[in-house]
Amino acid sequence: MPGQTTESLVNNWNKMTSERTRFPALHVKNLVQETLRQNLEGQSYNAVVCRNLTRKILDQLNDKLVKRGPKGYRFITFIDVGPNQAAGPVFYGSQCVKASGQPAGDDFAESSFQNESLYGIGIVWAVPEPAWTTSRAHLTPAESQCQQRFPILHVKQIIEDTIDRHVVGRRYERAFCKNLTQKLSAELKMTLLQKGPKGYKFLSFVTVGSSGGGDTVFCASQCTGGKPGDDFAEFTRQNTSLYAMAIVWGVLTE
Repeated sequence: MPGQTTESLVNNWNKMTSERTRFPALHVKNLVQETLRQNLEGQSYNAVVCRNLTRKILDQLNDKLVKRGPKGYRFITFIDVGPNQAAGPVFYGSQCVKASGQPAGDDFAESSFQNESLYGIGIVWAVPEPAWTTSRAHLTPAESQCQQRFPILHVKQIIEDTIDRHVVGRRYERAFCKNLTQKLSAELKMTLLQKGPKGYKFLSFVTVGSSGGGDTVFCASQCTGGKPGDDFAEFTRQNTSLYAMAIVWGVLTE
């Protein structure tokens, strides 16, 4: 297909062994694919329309996850919709970052859609609900939230510093941006483990693409089934040639 394509660099850092069958990844992927296709098929890129579609896709997908998705998970959903330009592909990556000793079992599903005018990307991370065995289980939601708040500004600064080290003054080049997506994901993982707040798993989404066409890319994210203390930070750096955006969710595990 002519024009821009999307290329996935998703890295499930916590992927379980192939014997693990608990998370129905194919079923969730089909939900993502179904929602993207229902909303984007036959559409042409228009900034106002795509902005509304991004939110609509997110809401519809989260509703399907609640009604038709597997039980016992918190879902972190990322949706990205943009123009299918000839300038070059959009690269994206996502991963789960957890400290040693934190519960395993996280998994993900992804799908994408594109036509000659636009593209859409959907990623769903599933984080198993913890079995609360500490005194936190006996606290009210308000008391639990007061005990620990996600430091949004601190995590945003981590994202900003990571992006700016590599993006400021650079121009869009396919090979560079593909490597940049991997590099940003890897550095975010390392820095979050070293400097991020304790007691959280981090779900990150990074996307890098061309801004040369002048059209807007829309991104939305939400935590379904979130608990007090779950929150996110985001940052975007853009120049006349490229953009780089990252969202980091903190999911409280302690």
